[in-house]
Amino acid sequence: MFALLSLGAALIVIFDKSMPLSPVDYWLHSGSSYFNFKGGGGEITVILFILVLLGTFWSCLDSYLPWYLVLELEGNDLLLALTFVAGALPSLPFLWFAETIVFYCGHTNLFITAFTFYIIRYTGLLFFSNPWWILLCEGLEVFTLSIMWASAILYIRQVIPRHLTTVGQSLAVIAHFCLGRSIGAVLGGILSQNDSLIQVYRVCAVVAAFVATAYYIIYYCCIKPKCLKPPTRGYRNPHNAMQGSNTNGTYTPLKVYNKQGDKGSNNQASRY
Repeated sequence: MFALLSLGAALIVIFDKSMPLSPVDYWLHSGSSYFNFKGGGGEITVILFILVLLGTFWSCLDSYLPWYLVLELEGNDLLLALTFVAGALPSLPFLWFAETIVFYCGHTNLFITAFTFYIIRYTGLLFFSNPWWILLCEGLEVFTLSIMWASAILYIRQVIPRHLTTVGQSLAVIAHFCLGRSIGAVLGGILSQNDSLIQVYRVCAVVAAFVATAYYIIYYCCIKPKCLKPPTRGYRNPHNAMQGSNTNGTYTPLKVYNKQGDKGSNNQASRY
């Protein structure tokens, strides 16, 4: 049913000529090649790879946590239902201010934070013997899924041409909820064949720690210093051009993508 509804939505978008869709923004392609696939393909590939990793970690928890809670920790159905509430309810106030949080903290910082909280969640599952403590780990899903996903969608919106925004967001869904979830479910099943799910949590905690550390070092020691260098003569670096729009120094070209010269977007752009 989900596949049929998705297909119907795609057909409507393709063939309905009366939908209020914005025209193609050819002006994006008239400047730096960074704003098309040729220039931004590397960054798009990196963010999709990160989403696959995050989806894998999420699936190792989401796919097998009910079994672990009921069969190994001897929890009940009420507790199982509360785990979903604990993961969803705290997300509401954060998602209400998601855009402000993302553009203040920076996309990369939130991705690193998501990997860090996966370490905490997996480590907690290793040591918790009381099933009710699982609610504490599930409450941290606001950082590993909700805020992370808002950051990913806003990031995709920035690095991809505006008329391909839907395509970019679809790629994000495929990377996290399709590829990542599939890989996580398979790996979780393989790791738990000859042991309990404790082995899954142990391996995932170590891998999440490695990924978070490597991501932090690569970004802050290799990528960010290059972005902060002054542009060479005759070339206008988009990173440096938009650096002042975010106090944390992350790449957020919101004024470019909101078309600062457009009257309808001036107010939103000026806030950042």
